[in-house]
Amino acid sequence: MQTIYKAEFERGSRPDGREQFVVFLLETARKLKTDTTAQYALYREAFDRALRRENFATVAETIDELERTFDVDGYRLRIHLLTEASKAARTPAKRLPLVEFAFAMADHAQAADHPDEIAKLVSVIDSHARSIGREARSKFAGRLSELRKVAEELVPVVAARQQLASDPADAAASLIDGKYRCFVRGDWEPGLKLLAQSNHAALVAAAKQDLAGAANPEGQAAIANQWFDLGMADPALTGALARARFWYTQAMQAAPALERVKLERKLEQIAAVKLPPRLQDRPAAAAPKLASARELLAGQPAAN
Repeated sequence: MQTIYKAEFERGSRPDGREQFVVFLLETARKLKTDTTAQYALYREAFDRALRRENFATVAETIDELERTFDVDGYRLRIHLLTEASKAARTPAKRLPLVEFAFAMADHAQAADHPDEIAKLVSVIDSHARSIGREARSKFAGRLSELRKVAEELVPVVAARQQLASDPADAAASLIDGKYRCFVRGDWEPGLKLLAQSNHAALVAAAKQDLAGAANPEGQAAIANQWFDLGMADPALTGALARARFWYTQAMQAAPALERVKLERKLEQIAAVKLPPRLQDRPAAAAPKLASARELLAGQPAAN
């Protein structure tokens, strides 16, 4: 690219030509429909140069265009933008939209099951919130407190996953990550496998029985009963009731009338607990799509 566009690159190296050179890079990238390699290289050059010039609106525009054309990690590009924009923000007016930007990224990180990212974003929010005025801080206080709590609760989960990366059979780490996946995220398939190799005898038994499955109402109800008893006995395992609900519902389909009455009562008891929406009888939902980088930079909420 530097050989083909030698004159333009030379002009772009001079102080009076740098801004216009970024415009040239973007305009040229948009035209190179048949050479995707060159197109990508020009977009990334525009991204890097706009970032160095603290032209964050152009950086956001470039991210959006890259996402429309290429399979890129939009989350990482947005985090890069947020990090550099945060360093450059020197007034409350510039920091305020970045707080909303960081909240949107933290919400996405939580939904995407990236707990290690949340603590970093809490730090970004906290640093901006201290300087945006008392009224604005009070507006964000509740959300920041909840996010900080989530980040603290996820510290052992992150540590457990690091341990499992080096020792996939570690029983203690399997318990921590398995409980999080099952009872917080509702991500049962990988979570049950972890619980089955954990050091919690009751959860090991329930998980193994669940993984073995059952084809008749009696067996399905027996699996449900194990989860029901665990969820009712220990507040830390309340999420187990979601799995009990799943198996009771399965058993209801072919159970005799008298047995269905008993199963319905169990389901009513579970309904009374009011489990969080994420603990549904389906795989954990994918993270919602992030809003465009331009919208996030302006402090607009992420799109669902």
